[in-house]
Amino acid sequence: MASRKRVQPIPNEIILEIGKYCIDPYSVQALSRLSRVNKTFGDLFDEILYKQAADITKMNIERKDKSNIRINNGREIQINNYAIRAVQKNRKKVLERLLDLGVPVNTTAQEYAKRDAYPKSLLHYSVDSATLAKMTEPDTSITALLLDKGAEVNREDNHKCTPLHIAVQHGAPSYEPRPSTDKWVTLLLQRGANPNLTEKDGDTPLHMAAFVNNKTAIPILIKGVNGVKANRNARNEACKTPLQVAEDRFRGDQELHRLLKTV
Repeated sequence: MASRKRVQPIPNEIILEIGKYCIDPYSVQALSRLSRVNKTFGDLFDEILYKQAADITKMNIERKDKSNIRINNGREIQINNYAIRAVQKNRKKVLERLLDLGVPVNTTAQEYAKRDAYPKSLLHYSVDSATLAKMTEPDTSITALLLDKGAEVNREDNHKCTPLHIAVQHGAPSYEPRPSTDKWVTLLLQRGANPNLTEKDGDTPLHMAAFVNNKTAIPILIKGVNGVKANRNARNEACKTPLQVAEDRFRGDQELHRLLKTV
């Protein structure tokens, strides 16, 4: 019986050198999977993975098309912006390291090949329905981290929606299960969000809260924070106040109408 030759382990230095050349998204994903199943590789590649992910993200941000999210055949979503992936998966430590490695906190990305796509900032992604719907308990730590790192609280997307516009939309009753949006709305207002900015159709966040029947956000917007509060008499491009929007959409919802009249 032939004796087996002992395979000599590859020195860590060589493994690390190989890892440094894994600079495309697919190689980084392969290293990431390997690191998850093998602690030795995980310890070795930890720093490299973060640096490569940050470099790939910065490279994609610098591209003129700014298409960091691609939808293949309308189904599979490939994200080349690792900061957005960290936001959507609520991974605060990952996001913090990427930002510390130079990923711009106000980076924007859009969903490529989607007809109605428009760029959104990390702060927008942190409060949109796709992110919040995954939570069972309210966790504003990602949003707070972005604001601490200098995210523009009133930054507009191509529809002129601010993060506050986006946050109030998640309060629609159709989103189940969902955490209440009051913590995000309050946090954004505390950090300087303007509740009276309008999007492309002239809607303020209060118009949008009325449109989706967000009964938790409406009182916060009307009462305001630090003396800054929503104007309940503001009119959009259709010359409608938030109350009129609510009356058109939810004719029989007296509680909603009362909130917009008397809070």
